[in-house]
Amino acid sequence: TWGDADDPGWTTPRKSGPLDTFGAVFTVDLIGNMQEIGYILHRGDEKDPGPDQALNVNDWGYEVWQLQAEEPETPNEPQFIYPLLGEPGANPGNINEQRAYWVDEYTILWDTAGDADLTYTMHFTDTGILETTDNGIVGGDFINLGPGTTSDEVKAKFPHLADLLALEITEEDRPMIPDILKGQIAVSAVDADGLSINATGLQIPGVLDDLYTYDGELGVSWQGGTPTIRVWAPTAKEVTFHLFDDSDPATTSTTLPMTLDPATGVWSISGDGSWRDKYYLYEVEVFAPTTGQVEHNLVTDPYSLSLAMNSTRSQIIDLND
Repeated sequence: TWGDADDPGWTTPRKSGPLDTFGAVFTVDLIGNMQEIGYILHRGDEKDPGPDQALNVNDWGYEVWQLQAEEPETPNEPQFIYPLLGEPGANPGNINEQRAYWVDEYTILWDTAGDADLTYTMHFTDTGILETTDNGIVGGDFINLGPGTTSDEVKAKFPHLADLLALEITEEDRPMIPDILKGQIAVSAVDADGLSINATGLQIPGVLDDLYTYDGELGVSWQGGTPTIRVWAPTAKEVTFHLFDDSDPATTSTTLPMTLDPATGVWSISGDGSWRDKYYLYEVEVFAPTTGQVEHNLVTDPYSLSLAMNSTRSQIIDLND
């Protein structure tokens, strides 16, 4: 090799890595802002295919596949079997993976962002009906995303994402964000011909922290003999409170609705003195990316002060008793 790669010398050439099922694989370290390398495939003084070869990354990219003994069809052009240029194809992407990052109220970071020739869209639905196609995501609703910038605060909070380019939710669409966060979400990139370039799901801890910062009490708290129970669940569609008289698994519950504070994402309910020492569970209605469906999860309180045997139910107690 030579040009924008080190020249190891004719008598001490680069060796291939381990053979795979397709043949020999050569990995070449590049120099600086690499544009082109020259190379010769040879065994001793026997060259294959013969002429000196060149790889221009602007024309061919950084990975090429070449067949033994294949001569170039066009003089001064390499004979690559891959990539196939001039034959566009769609990439539907995979919305079951979360490779984009919603990092604050209106900023999404994605390694596919930043191309002015593409149309970027956020898709969302209350249920898991989004599907990828060669022409983008179908199902549900969508909003268009514009080019964005990454704030210094976001770069400091997520240094591993600092080099990704940003997309932005437009100001007129921002009132929809709380409802969007309660369902299935994905982003897509489509070219001018309507072909999908990529699509993926989103990781949302950043936006949840930005919108729903809360440093108040969670779990059971008491005021004048009255218990209030709170749980932080900003993506929940509903949270129902199940109150049990005791810890017996056979005892059925009384169900009561909890109230959402939309500013904090905290659901709460207040009882009376008779609730002391009783037991409870939360029934959380939430879209689960792991199943692609809206689930009803019956769970204990992550801020429990006391639990029934085998942690089957949380208990309403006052540590000051």
